[in-house]
Amino acid sequence: MKSLPPLFVPTAILVILYTVGLVGLAGPWTEDLVYLTPYNLLITAGLLLWQARPDARTWAFALLVFVSSYLVETLGVHTGVIFGTYWYGDVLGAKLFDTPLLIGVNWLILVMSVGPLVARLQLPGGRACSSQRSSWWVSTC
Repeated sequence: MKSLPPLFVPTAILVILYTVGLVGLAGPWTEDLVYLTPYNLLITAGLLLWQARPDARTWAFALLVFVSSYLVETLGVHTGVIFGTYWYGDVLGAKLFDTPLLIGVNWLILVMSVGPLVARLQLPGGRACSSQRSSWWVSTC
């Protein structure tokens, strides 16, 4: 029996999750589905971390992204610096210092998703990064 490619299961879960969300948010269920956003973020982050290299560097990087982005967002909410004046509603769940804890998860998803794309960019000097260790954030250049 032929085995599935390593990314098949998490990709299938995300495609189903986001398809249901897209269809649901386009229909009359928007108000009900929007409160599932925290679960969506946690599932997405969990799947990305599951596929990442499971070592101390990966977890340290994830923690660094989570904490630093949360602190920047908290600073932004209280000062208006960086992103302008804004605030968060209740959709993302529990808040600390008026900033949802899940905002760090949201930034982690963004960084983990963009990392492989950035790793393929041509850098000044004519050398491109390549992700030789199947890592989503550590590239060898």
